[in-house]
Amino acid sequence: MGLSLGVGMLVDNSIVVLDNIFRHLTELGQDRMEASENGATEVIIPIIASTATTIAVFIPIVIREGRAKEIYKDMAYSITFSLLASLIIAITFVPMVSSRILKSKNTVHEEGRVLKYIKKYYSKILSNSLKHKAIVIISMVALFIGVVGYGARNIGGEFMPTTDDGIYSIIAELPSGMEIEKANRVAKELESIVEKDSQTKKFISSVGKEAVSIIVDIGPKSDRDKKVQQIMGETRKKISHIPDVKLNLVPRMAFGRGTGRDITLILKSDDLNQLGYVSKVISEKMAANPGFTDINNSMVNGNPEVRILLDRKKMEYYGVKVNDLTLSVSYQILGGAPIKIKTANEEVDVSLRLAEEFRNSPEKIKEMRIKSQNGGVVKLKDIATFEIGEGAYGIDKEDKITMVTIDANTSNGLDLVTGQKYIKEILDEVGLPKTITYSFGGSGRNMAEVNEQLKFAFMVAMFLVYFILAAQFESYILPIIVMGTVPLSIIGVYSGLLVTGQKTNTMVFVGIIMLAGIVVNNAIVLIDYIKILLERELPLDQAILEAGKTRLRPIFMTTMTTVFGMVPLSLGIGQGSEMYKGMAIAVIFGLIFSTLLTLILIPVLFYVYEVGKKKISKYI
Repeated sequence: MGLSLGVGMLVDNSIVVLDNIFRHLTELGQDRMEASENGATEVIIPIIASTATTIAVFIPIVIREGRAKEIYKDMAYSITFSLLASLIIAITFVPMVSSRILKSKNTVHEEGRVLKYIKKYYSKILSNSLKHKAIVIISMVALFIGVVGYGARNIGGEFMPTTDDGIYSIIAELPSGMEIEKANRVAKELESIVEKDSQTKKFISSVGKEAVSIIVDIGPKSDRDKKVQQIMGETRKKISHIPDVKLNLVPRMAFGRGTGRDITLILKSDDLNQLGYVSKVISEKMAANPGFTDINNSMVNGNPEVRILLDRKKMEYYGVKVNDLTLSVSYQILGGAPIKIKTANEEVDVSLRLAEEFRNSPEKIKEMRIKSQNGGVVKLKDIATFEIGEGAYGIDKEDKITMVTIDANTSNGLDLVTGQKYIKEILDEVGLPKTITYSFGGSGRNMAEVNEQLKFAFMVAMFLVYFILAAQFESYILPIIVMGTVPLSIIGVYSGLLVTGQKTNTMVFVGIIMLAGIVVNNAIVLIDYIKILLERELPLDQAILEAGKTRLRPIFMTTMTTVFGMVPLSLGIGQGSEMYKGMAIAVIFGLIFSTLLTLILIPVLFYVYEVGKKKISKYI
């Protein structure tokens, strides 16, 4: 996949070298040997710097341990080494072949009508921009704030893109203690519904006491007109009537109760009763939002239990203490060892409790007799009421603190980031007690972890790019001007996501990191030639206009090769292609926007820099 992402970038260096050799051959009238040598020598520094900046952005990803490295290191290595190979080819093989096969021409090469038309209007736009520098700079800043601000509020997010692999799983979580025969009946009902679905090709089932799992094969997405999410939604409606099960439908192969859902909320407290109440309220409010489905609360769906609710006034009237009642009920149901029998060799505990027929139902428990302090006996049903409920499936703890999890899948367009925002609003509405803390687990925790690592990688990448540019231009200010292309690319990224309806995810963030190394290449090539023309003593404005026209063709060509190399990935064709679709869209739109805006903004910033430098030098 790294080669698929980098295929368009592999020819960029060769394009720049070949274009400059061709210009020396045709426009400057040099023979092919001289043109090959001079053309390659003139651009060797900028293409080395361009390749170094592209490679540098991947270094922070692979040097820091973490989930981001595990996911993206193979892609980073493949792109890095393929770009190094393309650089070697561009500065050795391309000039050598050009010196042998290109034909010498004594006339200026006639450019195509489209390119002549573009150059003509670009020169006019660039000339006007140099006359209205403040307007250009303010417009770019306003455009960045507007697009990024609007996109950040309206574009949702997810951890990893959901792929359509032609498989989905139905997990029916069963109440604890259900007999295997009843679980099998649930499985048969699910199988009957799945089998009747026209989208089903084949399926396999797994039946256990805790859960029934059915993996459904619906075939490749090219053979059907519905996405896997749509088919899952239809199936969910068909099976929602089945009682006493918690459903969990996921677009991948999965087995058993432990299969994770899209969103996980974790509540922690030492007060189990408080956790139970708060988690129930939150679950009910989440259920009211159609975007949440397959909601599961770890405090429910556990073992059935009989709860004894004591009437304190009646206990006081009959003279029964809570401790006495607790011990008496415990001994009668669970048993105790009040008698020890000693033999010559050992001591044997004798456990006493009620016979099975007197403790096997709630009605029998109600008839238990409790001894009062005055020596009388009272039945348990006279001093307490009973209710049958569902206990926790289990009591989970983290760092010795009791933990409750609420899991849910997302549907109807709701994504992970938007879902977490909605849950935070619920928590603010409910008003969590100070004794309860919350956090997000599952995909939310993974997303936060990877995003933190990618933010670190982005910052380090920016420093590396800056130092590479500083070494090339021998300036501390020019690299900042060149790196002004990065915010311009982010304008394109958010615009692309808004236009295509894609969500932000870790793949999109990797695309932004890639752009940080790619988009500066155009500015490097442009500014490097402006400096060459200034060394030939051309006036500043003339040097900028001439460099813009001269470098327009290679800039467009390198941009288009990278863009067209990403187009197949952006179309989402084939199994699992959704994984890289968002990244490809981010790179395509980011590169196009940054290229178009770079051709205007960077010359303006360079002009301001040169004029400011001359003014400052007068006072030094």
